[in-house]
Amino acid sequence: MDAKLPEFLAPGVQAVAQTAHFIGIHGAGMRSLSRLLAGFGWEVTGSDPMLASSSAGRFQLHAPDNVPEHADVVVCSDAIAADHCERQRAAELGIETISYADMLGRLMLDRTGVAVAGTHGKSTVTAMTGEILLAAGLDPSIVVGAEPIACQRSGRAGSSPLLVAEACEYRRNFLKLRPRCAAILNVEPDHFDCYAQVDELTDAFGQFAAQVHMHGRLIVNEDSPRAVSAARRADCPTETFGFEPSADWSPRFLLANNGFYDFDLCHQSRSLGRVRLRVAGRHQVANALAAAALAAAAGAHEEAILVGLSRFAGLERRLELAGMPGGVNWIDDYAHHPTEVAAAIETLREMMPISRLWCVFQPHQASRTAGLLEEFAETLRMTDRVAILDVFRAREGAPAPGEVTAADLAERIRDLDGRVIDVHAADAVEQTLAEAIEVGELTRGDIIITMGAGDVGRIGAGLSKTFSTRRMAG
Repeated sequence: MDAKLPEFLAPGVQAVAQTAHFIGIHGAGMRSLSRLLAGFGWEVTGSDPMLASSSAGRFQLHAPDNVPEHADVVVCSDAIAADHCERQRAAELGIETISYADMLGRLMLDRTGVAVAGTHGKSTVTAMTGEILLAAGLDPSIVVGAEPIACQRSGRAGSSPLLVAEACEYRRNFLKLRPRCAAILNVEPDHFDCYAQVDELTDAFGQFAAQVHMHGRLIVNEDSPRAVSAARRADCPTETFGFEPSADWSPRFLLANNGFYDFDLCHQSRSLGRVRLRVAGRHQVANALAAAALAAAAGAHEEAILVGLSRFAGLERRLELAGMPGGVNWIDDYAHHPTEVAAAIETLREMMPISRLWCVFQPHQASRTAGLLEEFAETLRMTDRVAILDVFRAREGAPAPGEVTAADLAERIRDLDGRVIDVHAADAVEQTLAEAIEVGELTRGDIIITMGAGDVGRIGAGLSKTFSTRRMAG
């Protein structure tokens, strides 16, 4: 049964097809946004240094000539400097250049925005919400910064006015959005290059809450004190989600089975029905509650909420089983904050409690590593063995004297009696893991998890290639 669009949904403005060039199109958010525009009928070109030199057609490595002379707009990721050759070419041609967040904000102006903010869980809750709205027949557009597994791609152009998107706090980018409905999942210290104090971060989330339409709805995590504080600045009605019955949206009769949870989904103490999640981890229950509340605010009926949550298959790089080198389970995960790392480790311990768990962690930015060094060390020491790769700097430029390093984090883990692999270069770590598999220190059923927002997954890919080649050689 298809849902009827709520009265607050405007008819939506179908954008006139234009041409957009994306600088840094390989980035998750940029890729998703480019797909959305292509779905709306735009001509989309793009470039990125991550693309192979053999890439042909409309997607190329960086070069001034990549910018189409007839482009209406050039969209840049936050990693693209003002003196980038393609930005300079766009200026010469008189083409407007805007950020990813600005472009998303413009698209949302003509649509009914549904935005997901928070330190953790944005991609999953955005994708879950989109899955529910699809089940409800509301045909949303979706921009999510990760690739869904076994369902729609990360950027989807729908026919309804609904636009569901992540709202990123980095550089206060989410303040460029004017959503009708929104969620604040959590607020924890992060982005130390933008927010010197956590109070500044909470204030930014408060500004975001204040921008939600007064006739819309804000969903807030009752279990996150800073999120609750930020939500007080909203002018719209609010609803809470959380594990306690006091929340507007909560789970009842919560059961775990090897890390996978099912529960009665309750709204204001009334059970809507049973949900059995296909994604592992207790943290996914909280994500499901937020998605249910947000989708309901956007017009989804109860049956669609249950169906959408139960069929959501997850996202790539979120505890994704990516291979089995030598019979060892290689799990790849995006976690790059201590809370996310802890959730991943706890979930794997639930799923495979007797397996040895070896972790390869790639710190993401020196500023985050320094600001959360103790929290990272406390969490990572809970693995059986851990390797710390060199810091993935991401926008930070060359290392400065005295900056925190992978060796500093490794030493702190050792201080806490954690077992740390002594090398930090990717090739050396991969070799150490391969030797552990060869001698049976890691064996069938054990786990190697690669974690981080950078390119740490290449280690698992290298192991998979090595052991696959050896099997083929007989």
